Formats: sequence, structure tokens, C-alpha cells
Amino acid sequence: MAQVLQFRRLMHFDISRLFRGWTLFLVAAAFVAGCSSSSTHEDEVVFANNTTLGRSLVLENEKVRLSILPDLGGRIYEFYWKETGHEQLYQNPAWKTVQGWGVNGCRKGYWKTIGGTEFSFPYQEHGCIYDQKFTAENMVLSGAQGVRLTFGPDDTKTLGMKFTVEITLPDHSAAFDIHTIIENVTSKTLSYQYWINAMMTPGGLDPRDAGLEFVYPASTHQMIYHGGGGKGELLPDTSHEGAINPWPTQMTLYDFFKDRWVVGWFASTLVDWQAAYSHVRNEGVLRIYKTPQGGKFFALGPTPQSLFTGTGTTQYLEMWSGLTRDFWQDTTIAPGAVVELTERWVPFQLSSPGSDVVTPLSNIVQTHHF
Repeated sequence: MAQVLQFRRLMHFDISRLFRGWTLFLVAAAFVAGCSSSSTHEDEVVFANNTTLGRSLVLENEKVRLSILPDLGGRIYEFYWKETGHEQLYQNPAWKTVQGWGVNGCRKGYWKTIGGTEFSFPYQEHGCIYDQKFTAENMVLSGAQGVRLTFGPDDTKTLGMKFTVEITLPDHSAAFDIHTIIENVTSKTLSYQYWINAMMTPGGLDPRDAGLEFVYPASTHQMIYHGGGGKGELLPDTSHEGAINPWPTQMTLYDFFKDRWVVGWFASTLVDWQAAYSHVRNEGVLRIYKTPQGGKFFALGPTPQSLFTGTGTTQYLEMWSGLTRDFWQDTTIAPGAVVELTERWVPFQLSSPGSDVVTPLSNIVQTHHF
């Protein structure tokens, strides 16, 4: 049976006067059917299976609202852009276990399509901690709100490393930062991977209805095929995972293959940024990297929704960033070493409502770069 999620107004404790921009919710154990939503602070996330998930931490200003679930992998579950009134992240209304996805050193052939962002560590794909309970604390900042989330060290799930994520939302800004700190507190050199997977609905639309475009920097001339299948081969070389193909191609537009193919691909080199843009809504999400990172897209194409959700028909897009170029490359960390990386998320429109003036995406990147 699928695990059902919904937003419900239950008990609410507003401590925003004590903790800058925070609202703390009690999440009750409940078994519910259906799905409803609200955009007020009084809402809270309720899961089925008689499980109390704990807190939903809210960072909010006049432009955006972020809801973070520390007890479910520390994921950002809500990225609501108030200017357009659209939710940018996929929220699975009835998530369930998917067999055969996410196989790695600790996930034995299953994965839960919950939605939001996943911190995928220390193995490729979905890692070991995407659904684990993190500790959370308020960050005392000047001119911003923030939360610090920590997991480990754990010998099994993090190979003995300590994993920390800091999410900060500056005052009066629609953009926010994710800062990751990985510490090797063991006496051994460790091999690992780290990716942030964003399950998205740019412009608040099902990607198949969004007129979606996948965007890399102009310097990206090739893509690496990760895998796929469907009605007809749409790339020159799909003979094996890791096959090199040209970029850009017609694959930059989802409308070209959404009814025929499920496919994932990596940029052939590390990138400074990547974006997903809805031409229907004139709205997208840009991710800018302080240091170049691996960039991946995954689109479900004609994959039946029954595979990953027990209700509804909404699909999602995955946009990944990682320490390595692709899933076939590990990186290492020496004993006592610390690795840090930061990325910035920017919701954007290429033109203002009612205006014919188009702003190049490169200008938006330049405005928000580190």
C-alpha cells in the first residue's frame, strides 16, 4: 500500500519571534486518504504508516517559502515562489517503494519517490541517507535565516563521515543557498559520491505540460547517456551507459521526446550552472555552483505514474548536481579532511508579465553568481 501524504492543519507552535523566520510544527501520526494543500504557516506535513515525522522547519520572507523536513532526509520539500504563486518542487501525494531503483552499497533495490530535494550520500544515485533522520538547529545570522542539518558519523550509512547541510535564505531574496560540509573523522582515506537530486515541477506544472527546456552553459557541447528506453532511439549512440552524444540537440526540449522516451544524461564536463525552464509559464529554476559540479537531468517520458505514486497523474523532472562528473566516478577524502561546496537556487522569469523584453539567462546567472 502506498504511504499517503497530505497537508493538514493540526497543532501549531509559532516560535518565529525566538528563532528568526522559523515556524515549528508538530507532525502527528495519522493514516489518511487523499491529498489537500494550503499555503499557510499553520499547515503541517502528515504521513501515513503510523509514523511521526517530527518537525517541518520553515524559512520564509516576502518572496519565497522553504519547508524543510529534518526527519525525512533533511529534504527541502517546499520551494514556493510567491511572485508567481507556484510550487517549484514535486510533492508526491502518495509515495511508495519503487523496486529496482537506487541500488547501491546500502539500498538493496528500492527507493521511495517522496519528492522535494534529496541529499544523496555517500554512494551514487539516491545514496543511504535520503530518508534518514537529521539533527537540526537554528543558525543565528545577520540579514538571513538559516537551518543547519547534520547526519552521522555512521559507519554504515556515511562510511564513518559526518555530513552537514546549511540552508540559508537572505532577507528580501527569492534565491537561497545550500552549503554542504563533509568531514572524514575516520583514520582511512574514503571513496564516496555526493549528489543533490531535485525532483521538480518548474513553474508549478507537470513537466509534460510545461514546454520544458533543459539548459546547460553554452560551453557544454556533449552529453553522456545514462540510460533510457522507449519508442525509438532519439540519440546517435545509446549502445551503453556512458556513451557520448552531441549537445545541444532536440533533446533540450522535453516536448520532443516526452511521449516516447525515458532518459537520463550528464553534461560531459563539470558545469558552473544548469537550469530547467517552462516556456508555458515563462518560469524556471536556476542552480549556480560556487565551484563547477557534475550536472544531470532525468526525465520520465512515458513512464506510468503507477510506478512511483499511488494516486494522481503528476510527473516530475530530476535535476542533479554532484561532486563528480557522473555516477561512474568516485572521489576520495583523506583522514581528517573537510570538503565544502555551495550552490545557489534562483527562481527566474525571462520576461516580466506584459513585457516583450526578454532577459538572457546569462544575465540572470551573472547577477546571482558567487
